[in-house]
Amino acid sequence: MKKVFIVLLVVILHLTACSTKENNASVIDTLEPGDSYTKGDSEFNIKGRYVEGELVLPEAFGKSTTLQLAKKDGMPFLYAFSYNNSIIITGYRMKEDGSWEKDSPGWLKSDALPKEEFYEPAVFEDELGNQYLYYLTIEEGNYKGRLLRSKDDLTYEVIAPEGWEKVSEDGMFYNVPRRVIAMEDGSIVALFLS
Repeated sequence: MKKVFIVLLVVILHLTACSTKENNASVIDTLEPGDSYTKGDSEFNIKGRYVEGELVLPEAFGKSTTLQLAKKDGMPFLYAFSYNNSIIITGYRMKEDGSWEKDSPGWLKSDALPKEEFYEPAVFEDELGNQYLYYLTIEEGNYKGRLLRSKDDLTYEVIAPEGWEKVSEDGMFYNVPRRVIAMEDGSIVALFLS
């Protein structure tokens, strides 16, 4: 199992490196290390093989808000998860000028999601256009994993792979993945602690 996970991790890192190299091929490739350029309100410094710059957040977030930075259509996309009595997720898309606009997927609006506390949330999608939300919740004193999938951006279904509901032999904890991702073909890959 460890070998399979390591091979998948290497493949994912390789694909990520290839895709970011293509996206940075414009202005950045013409600059030398130590140069800088300005995009919108931000100045970026070239540091050899990567670009360093500051991103201004779209708004001030409270201490109980978790942020996830992703990429959509080659641009940064920020998810803000608020910890209230229910799941509240707000999406922000960065525009070409460096400003942010709210762009929350319809199915992630707070009135559509379960009314339960959640921990370590993550939103991701596959190449088929399916969007996923994975988070942990506490049930009977133990963490339990929840995976939701939307195929149409309006509604979602609960995905419960075999074994995720299983309690350990001593009855102390559920078999909970620490991390879940979707592959290009829609396959779900989960990393378990045990």
